[in-house]
Amino acid sequence: KKLMKMEKKNCKALIVEDDPDITTLLTYILKKEGFTVTSVSDGETALSIVNEFKPDVVLLDLMLPKINGFEVCHRIKENIKTKDIKIVVVSAKNYHADINRAKKLGADEYLVKPFAKEDLIKILNSFHN
Repeated sequence: KKLMKMEKKNCKALIVEDDPDITTLLTYILKKEGFTVTSVSDGETALSIVNEFKPDVVLLDLMLPKINGFEVCHRIKENIKTKDIKIVVVSAKNYHADINRAKKLGADEYLVKPFAKEDLIKILNSFHN
């Protein structure tokens, strides 16, 4: 069965980021790309809404209040209902150990802050081909 190209205008994104400036930037980029966007500022809230909101993609910071991004990533990917959600870690942590850990826990992509808008868009587009 041929995978249908996902139309971004029907796609939902969840931003999990505790820095309001980065949340604003990510929201702007995603909305411009046609996403419906919801954002939360801690891992606990992210996990509580991910089942109802059913995002196509989660943009996930690692250093979060309450539950860190590694744990959020792990819980989304181990849950049968949410395991297919794409996760893009967006973090200032640029050590190989952190990147490898995030990927082992199921992150689909890893974007280091500060990031270029074009790099984020390229990642998002790669999910829709």
